[in-house]
Parts: sequence; structure tokens; C-alpha cells
Amino acid sequence: MGLVTYEFYTNTYYGEPVSVDDFPRYEARAEDAILILIHKTTEDAAALPAAALALVDKAICAQIDYLFEYGMGVSVFGKEAGGVVSAHLVLTSS
Repeated sequence: MGLVTYEFYTNTYYGEPVSVDDFPRYEARAEDAILILIHKTTEDAAALPAAALALVDKAICAQIDYLFEYGMGVSVFGKEAGGVVSAHLVLTSS
């Protein structure tokens, strides 16, 4: 189970009309994208203070909206340059 529940997505965040059946697929992909950007695992993120976790949850919801709007053809690539790791989301055809 992911960090964000369907109930939170629909009733607190008021996300796009992703169906309850499709939600786990969108949530998993969105969670992966956000966690790689903040350099956390699911377990690390779940252990964050409540205020920080709330922001991570909202970021995951925003990413779900993005995936719903533009499709699931989003890849995450990390690149290290000069000791700094940057992650880029690249829209690909789905």
C-alpha cells in the first residue's frame, strides 16, 4: 500500500477523477517519482514528521494529477553531475 490513500486523494486533496480501480497504479508511479526526487524510500517518507509527510502526500497527489492528465508514459531518470544528483521526469509516448 502506498503513502497516499484514495480517500485522501479524493476527499482531502480533491484530485482529478481517477477511478478507485486505477488509483493504485497511478499512486505507485507517482510515489516513485516523488520519492526519487526527495531521496527517500517509502519507509523513510512514512517516518517524516506529520507536517513534512503532508507535503509529500500532496506532491504525490499532484503527480497523480499530472499522470492522469498527460498519461502514464513518464520515466524518471537520475543524473549525477559534480556531486549533485538531479532527477528529471521525461514525458514519453504511452
